[in-house]
Amino acid sequence: MYNGRQFAEHAVANHQPIRRQRRGITLYEVVLALAIFIAALLVLGQSITTGTRAAVQSRLRTQAIVRCESKLAEVISGIEPMQVAGNVPFVDDPTHWHWSLDIAEGPYSGLLELMVSVSHSGDVAVDYSLNRYVRNSQMFLEEPIDDSASLSDSTEPGE
Repeated sequence: MYNGRQFAEHAVANHQPIRRQRRGITLYEVVLALAIFIAALLVLGQSITTGTRAAVQSRLRTQAIVRCESKLAEVISGIEPMQVAGNVPFVDDPTHWHWSLDIAEGPYSGLLELMVSVSHSGDVAVDYSLNRYVRNSQMFLEEPIDDSASLSDSTEPGE
């Protein structure tokens, strides 16, 4: 058997490549594997953060839609007065959720455009708005109703 020097001299004389026996991994390989592992963890952490943020934003947007629809239904049904309101807090969460109501003339006589906006202020800001056209009830109340004219125009079956 050759010792280390004799093996090298024999390999050089016979034009064979020098082979060294490795018993473990080098420090370079350990550092490289560690760098790849840390990079993979950073990418995974960033995608988890992005997914969580998207889930929170989606949940808040859904809540904003439901709150906006319910507030518009309250205004139309008369629970809330049909008058302009701005930045009014919701009763159940006054610190984060607010709503506004704007009223404009509609495209035709006797129509009003109701615009309800809901906003969430916090870590994730969400805004949502709904528009609906309704009849102007004040227009119909201002005209006098003449019941006697409608009664005289009706004919009774015996006449």
